Amino acid sequence: MAPLGFRMEHSVLEQRSKKKTAPTILDILNANLEPCYSRILDHLEIPDMLHLFSTCKTIHSITYCIFNIDTHLRPFFENPLVFRQAMADNNLIVSGSTALKLFTTERWVSKDLDVYTNSRAALKQTANVVEKEGYKFVPFCWQSKSLEASIVNTRTTTLKKEMEQNAELQDRRVIREASNYTYDGAQIQDVFRFSKEPENIHIDIILTQGPALLSILEGYYSTYIMNFFTYNRAYNLFPYHTILKREGFKTLTEVSQKREEAMQKYQKRGYKIVEYGNYHSCKMQCPLRPHRRVGDMFTWTIDLPINNIRIPTNSIPVENYTFHIVGHLSDRNEKGVRSFHTLPNLSLMMEVFQHPNLEFPLLVDKMASAGSWREFLQSMLARVAAQELVQFDMLLADPLLQRDAIINGRQKYFDKDVEGYYRFWYQYLMPRETLWLGQCPMLE
Repeated sequence: MAPLGFRMEHSVLEQRSKKKTAPTILDILNANLEPCYSRILDHLEIPDMLHLFSTCKTIHSITYCIFNIDTHLRPFFENPLVFRQAMADNNLIVSGSTALKLFTTERWVSKDLDVYTNSRAALKQTANVVEKEGYKFVPFCWQSKSLEASIVNTRTTTLKKEMEQNAELQDRRVIREASNYTYDGAQIQDVFRFSKEPENIHIDIILTQGPALLSILEGYYSTYIMNFFTYNRAYNLFPYHTILKREGFKTLTEVSQKREEAMQKYQKRGYKIVEYGNYHSCKMQCPLRPHRRVGDMFTWTIDLPINNIRIPTNSIPVENYTFHIVGHLSDRNEKGVRSFHTLPNLSLMMEVFQHPNLEFPLLVDKMASAGSWREFLQSMLARVAAQELVQFDMLLADPLLQRDAIINGRQKYFDKDVEGYYRFWYQYLMPRETLWLGQCPMLE
């Protein structure tokens, strides 16, 4: 029989071993314990949340749970992966309130989903996916009853306005009220609505004239709705003002009645529109600078999980898109001193850049002065085109100066090289944005 002291010591050790270890922050913030981390994160602002996610890989694993794109798509699709695969296969872009809600983690109810494409073939394939989910095509008054006939006979915004002007008085109101506010965009060809009852939800597939993103950047009335996502990544172009200050700058001088209604809807959600001219004096890190690129350091980008999604061979490189922001006018007095005048609205300006060696057109900053990105890109692609005429292989120095690439003269598309061209141009040819001195006070 063991001594009494030994038995007592063994009993104490046994009791201690039975005590549960106190949970750590890593245990609480576990991706499998949604009730725990959601209660904590409900008390954090977005910047604090992101700082928390950046502390370690374990905590970062709940990023996909918080910014879960499938959660936002599930009200529209029983299996969101089916739609995201359609996005990958057809280079679709989703924008509107669903994209904004992804970044804000807010829980307002969305009844519509805005899907953008510039391809009729992609439109048809996406329509097939949508119809298999139980949606039915609901034609507007200017469209045919069948989807196929409506796609063939797409009507431009100009034709819709002519229809309104030439219609009988009682019919004008019907045409006007049926028009979605996105129709005001000059790049919109037509909108195809698919509705699902009794859920009372609908999906609008928007057919654009040029690159889909062009209609968003040039057609949206404010910066706070310039958010969108592709099959694998989400972009918020003005996160500081949109997320932290819950405000946006007006980007159009004229606002239609439909846009007024949209502005009131977002105002009820806590967003306001401010005039740029009354806002602030520019600072060096201000995102409202003359030259911007989708996915740059001023963009909030979220990588979306792509498990079980077949990666497309060629996807539209939206992160090669650049645009120009105009917010000031300037002049010099007799002594040569420059003065700046802020404009009430911001203007986002870009142009479509096409080249035989690019499979997809690009959106390029409209500033076309000497030394601009457009000029540099044109010169690089001209070298490729000249090489094609020679019809033999030659060495072409890589813009990053890291390697020499053998480029086949018979190879047609060089879209993947544009990213390297841009990084070289931005780092070495525009180190302090000296090309835009005189346009923005922060560069003086």
